[in-house]
Order: sequence, then structure tokens, then C-alpha cells
Amino acid sequence: MHLYTRGEKPEVSNPVVAWAAQTGRGLLFFNKKGETEQTRPHSVLPLYEASDLKKVSPHEVSFDIAGQKHTLKAASDVERDGWYVSLERAIEMGKAEKESIRGSEGYQAEMEKMSKLYASAA
Repeated sequence: MHLYTRGEKPEVSNPVVAWAAQTGRGLLFFNKKGETEQTRPHSVLPLYEASDLKKVSPHEVSFDIAGQKHTLKAASDVERDGWYVSLERAIEMGKAEKESIRGSEGYQAEMEKMSKLYASAA
């Protein structure tokens, strides 16, 4: 898998990559404003760890992950409201599946494979 969470330490990025190897549900893949390359996301946020989802004016939605606030700015309140509903569903779905995904053999195998890669690189 060629998904990287840029700038993240292995203890943060490895669980996200292992999760993505099992399912895309509960993850937010994104590009920075103005980037047009849609086939490779800039980064990914683990929505299954998100809290404090709220609508913010003007046209923004925000949430926290591991104490870091993330804000998305839409073009309109209507667009923002649509994002809010989608994020709310993704967060709920991710949280509901968190235990089963992290307990799956595939997830555990990915975590072990990545820990070996980082250990050999160090």
C-alpha cells in the first residue's frame, strides 16, 4: 500500500495505514486547497478518532482529532451542511467498527509488517 500520512510518527501513521488496508470507511482522504490531483490524496484523517463535530460560521465545519482542531471551509452553508452530515455518518461508522477492524487479522498483519519496516529502517 502506498498511503502515507505525511509528517506523522509511526505510532500515529501505522494504525491509519493498517486501517486503510482493511477499509476506507471512517477515514477522510483529502488534498490541500488548489491541488487538482485526485488519484493520490495529500493525507488522511482518522475520523474514527474524531470528536466535537460542529458547524461554524461562515460555511465551516470543525472537529477534533487527538487534541488537534481541523476546520473545513465550504463555499456555502448548504455545502457545509452536506459535509457535516457526511462527516457525522463517517465518524459514527468508524467508531462503530473500530474494535472489530483493529481486532481483525488483516489489521494486525499490516501493523506487524509496518513495525518491521520501521525497525529495519532504524
